[in-house]
Amino acid sequence: MQALAGHAVCAVTKDILTHVNMDPKREAAETLRQSMTAVQAAQEDAQPEEPREPPAA
Repeated sequence: MQALAGHAVCAVTKDILTHVNMDPKREAAETLRQSMTAVQAAQEDAQPEEPREPPAA
C-alpha cells in the first residue's frame, strides 16, 4: 500500500488511512451524543411534578 500511495515511510500511509477511517466513527459518536441528549431531555420533561401541599384553610 505504501508503494502504491507513493509514500517513502509506511507511517505516513498508516497515519493517513487511520485519519480517514476515524471520520465516520467521529460522525457516529456525534450522532449518538445528540440522540442521548434528546432522550435525556425527553425524560426530564416527562418527570411527574412533585405533589403540592393543599392550600391552608
